[in-house]
Parts: sequence; structure tokens; C-alpha cells
Amino acid sequence: MEKFLYFASAAADATAADEEVIMVGANDISHFEMDTTTRLNIHLKKDVAQEVLGSDGDDQNLVGLTITAGKHKEVLSDICSAINAAPVGNGFVVIADGENSKFASPHITAVAAINIVDAS
Repeated sequence: MEKFLYFASAAADATAADEEVIMVGANDISHFEMDTTTRLNIHLKKDVAQEVLGSDGDDQNLVGLTITAGKHKEVLSDICSAINAAPVGNGFVVIADGENSKFASPHITAVAAINIVDAS
């Protein structure tokens, strides 16, 4: 059974200005990227879209996590552990739920962004 990863920056407010919640299949992750010392970006495969992507076809959705400075490796390890520990029959894995202060790693402090990046 596929595992599904849940991210929430805040309670959904039904506005189009920004996204608060996203759930994606673990297999839909393209890659992880250290953006800054306190941010880890999780890029989704370009065919996984919550919004209409740009016309060039190179845009991607990403989830940006705010983390403890310099703890990228630990956060990545904790995310892998959370995915592997999820019950087979359920598949629902909370990676970062800022609304309820639940995180897969003690080094994740918030969901900084759920948005589209121009990958061209």
C-alpha cells in the first residue's frame, strides 16, 4: 500500500492566496533540497500539481519546512523513519502539521510554504 504524506501550515481558510494543506503520495516526491540553514524544501514530481502550473511545463509544487538550523540530515532521517513506521493498512503519515503542532521530527518547527516554483 502506498504511503501518503500530510503537510499543513495552518487551518484551511478556503482562499486562493496560498495553500494551507496538501497530501501527496510518498512516490510523488521528486527530491529534497537544502534551501537555507533553516529551510528544507520537498519538491514534488512535475506531474503532481495542486494548482495549474506554468505553460512551459517545468514548474513544480514544493513544500518548504522550517527546521532547526543545520539539522537537514536529522530531519531527512526522521522523515524516512516516519514513512517506514506508518501502519501498512493505513498509509497516512503526518510529516508536518503546523495547525496541531505535530511533526515527524523534533527539528521541524513549521511549514513555511506550500507553493509552486518555476523550475525552468
